[in-house]
Amino acid sequence: MDFSSFGEWALATFPFLPDLVSPLYSWAHFPYALLVVSMLMRNIVWLRAIAIFAGVSRILIRSMILYDPVTVAWETALVLINVGQLLLIWWDRGQSHANEDEALLATTVLPGQPGRASRKLLKLAQWRQVEPGETLISEGQRIDHLLFVTDGAARIEKHGALVAICSRGDFVGEMGFVSGNPATATVIADRPMRLASFDSATLKASLADHPDLRHALEASFNRNLIGKLSRANAGPAATA
Repeated sequence: MDFSSFGEWALATFPFLPDLVSPLYSWAHFPYALLVVSMLMRNIVWLRAIAIFAGVSRILIRSMILYDPVTVAWETALVLINVGQLLLIWWDRGQSHANEDEALLATTVLPGQPGRASRKLLKLAQWRQVEPGETLISEGQRIDHLLFVTDGAARIEKHGALVAICSRGDFVGEMGFVSGNPATATVIADRPMRLASFDSATLKASLADHPDLRHALEASFNRNLIGKLSRANAGPAATA
């Protein structure tokens, strides 16, 4: 069979081929190409994001170029479902991250303690995101908040010299919190950080009413200080 005969056979068997490859219908291929790409994505967020883009493209085509209200209605439903699923994914990830942070705080301060003690502590925590370069505590100033690091790191400087680093699982400002004295060092975020922040006055009032929580917190301060000193590798160390 020569080429011309094959072409005639193909057209007779598949009469839609000319329309399929016609430049006039090239726009119709775009959303389906996006769907194929979305199916190749191993990351579910990218899969749904590209599927949303494909759906929006189909809605525009079927409402502005080739009007088809049934397709528009179903594509709109699919887009909304994918948007909803994306929001659920982001919410679940945020909850997972928050739960990990809360678990780290509870196990650091209250290892082996009953759940009610953890709930008391977590109710007092205010969660903060901190950007690099932000000063958490300034040398010589009163410490109004006790901080607990769940992500990132900060450098501790005394008279402008680096003396220590605090990172995940460390307290910041615990010595000033206990003594009531001004900070003995400056603490500056070195990387993006996530912190649990406790208002000093509110926390002290709560500890006065819950001695078991106060003893647990003081013990965690001691463990944390030992860890900071160990990381200093026998060099000078300081806590704010």
